[in-house]
Parts: sequence; structure tokens; C-alpha cells
Amino acid sequence: MVREGQNSIDRGYDSLVAGHVVSERSYNIDNEMVEQYLTAVQDTSLQNDDSFVPPMCICALSLRGAIEDLKIPGGTLHASQEITFIKPVPINQSLSCRAKISSNTIRGDWRFMAIVLSVADMSGTEVMSGKSTIMLPK
Repeated sequence: MVREGQNSIDRGYDSLVAGHVVSERSYNIDNEMVEQYLTAVQDTSLQNDDSFVPPMCICALSLRGAIEDLKIPGGTLHASQEITFIKPVPINQSLSCRAKISSNTIRGDWRFMAIVLSVADMSGTEVMSGKSTIMLPK
């Protein structure tokens, strides 16, 4: 399946404009995925409640999809990130992650690309929103 925006990515970053959907992915976050995340980052924030997905796990998945689908090269800097977690997500929930370009500009030798992230649960209710700015060498 070709995602909306995939052909534009193949033509280069210059073709990505505000509003362009660059990634759409779905994940079922089960106990195994949560355990892998917790082990990888040594997150102990939800030590007393193992029924919910750690919020940063959700953020990491949504950003990972965008970075992979944009084919971000080495040498890229993650300049800023704003995240809002709207509601807790129980384990074994399916989530839909969508990333859109909000700006794409060149300044000097760098491309500044802002990406808006939105994550929704199975009912379509948004559970996380955010914006990441990345800097790519021109």
C-alpha cells in the first residue's frame, strides 16, 4: 500500500508542503511491546500500574513511523518537540498514528521540517497530539 505523500517523499523533501500526510501507521500495543519499550529505555514511571501504556511509548511509536516513512538520513537533529497526552491508553489497545507536515523551510545549510503528530484510539478519539521539528543537512 502506498501512503498518501509517499510519492512526494520519493521526489525529495522540497515537494513536501504544509498539510501533506507523510505517515499513517497502526499499532496494537500489547504487554510484550510495552515490556520491550520499558526495558529499552529503563522507564519506571508506571511501576505501580501495569494496565496502561507508558505515554512516552506512544510518542516514540508515532515519531518512529514518521521518521521511517520520511526516510530521514543520518546527520539529522531533533530540534524540538511539544507533546500533549490527552488520556491514558490501556494495554492491548490499537492506536492509529498520523503525521503531517506543518512547515518545511531552508535556512542556510539546513532544512527545518515541522511535523504534526496525532494518535487516536480504536474509537477515533485522539489520545496524543504533538509537534516535532527536525533539522536535516541540506
